[in-house]
Formats: sequence, C-alpha cells, structure tokens
Amino acid sequence: MKKKLIILFTVFLSLNLFCQNIERVKDENTGAELQLSSDNFPEPFFFDKDSYTYFNKEYIQKISSTLLKTDNRKIILIGHCTILELKLNPNISTNRIKEIKKLLIESGFNENRIEIKDEKTNQPRDSHPESDLNRRVDWILI
Repeated sequence: MKKKLIILFTVFLSLNLFCQNIERVKDENTGAELQLSSDNFPEPFFFDKDSYTYFNKEYIQKISSTLLKTDNRKIILIGHCTILELKLNPNISTNRIKEIKKLLIESGFNENRIEIKDEKTNQPRDSHPESDLNRRVDWILI
C-alpha cells in the first residue's frame, strides 16, 4: 500500500510539474490574443495595512534587472486593497500601483512597458475581506 501511494504521488507530482494551465485572453488595448500561463503570474508585492510604501526594493531591483536582461515583455500591475482600506483611502490601491511602477522605473525598467489596472477590492486573494493577502499589487508578464 505504501509503495502504491509513493508511485501515485510521484506520478501526480510529475504531471503537475509538466502541465501548465494556459489561458487565452484578449488585450483590451490592441485586441490581440494573449496566452497567459502560471509563469506569467509571479508572487505579488504585499503591503502593510493602510500603506502604499513598498520596502523590499531589492526584490524590485532583482525583477527589473532580470527582465532587462532576458526579454522585452510588458508588465501589467494590478492594484488591490481591503474593504476597510478602500473606505478610509479610496486611492490606496492606485497609490500602491504607482509606488511599484516608480520603483521599477528607478531600477531601469522602461516606463512604456508598464501597464496598470486598479481592481481595488474586486479580486480578493483571501475570502476574509481584511486579510493581509488582499493588500497587494499583482503583476503579470505579457
């Protein structure tokens, strides 16, 4: 029984590693069809409660320098916040986007390759409305 579980787990793991979830979406600006995979959705930039100051500038510099060396893809920055943050500061998710965009540009990333989208509380990562996971800027590589 133990051997069967190990084999089953190994098969599942290998399938999971080699299969990517690919989604096709249309670019709102150009109408072109884009392919997004799990590789396009890196870890978000998380923020402290009621804050739009991002402190992990080394992470931004690493991302920027890696992308500058490897490809010419665009980045879409998507701002999020909690319900309470939105009530207290209606611009907080937009300010978070601007902070990340500013830091990327300071790190040498081309401003013309950055698009922004403000989702506010529309796409929570956690069902608890005030979760730390909902205070973030997601980014997608196109």
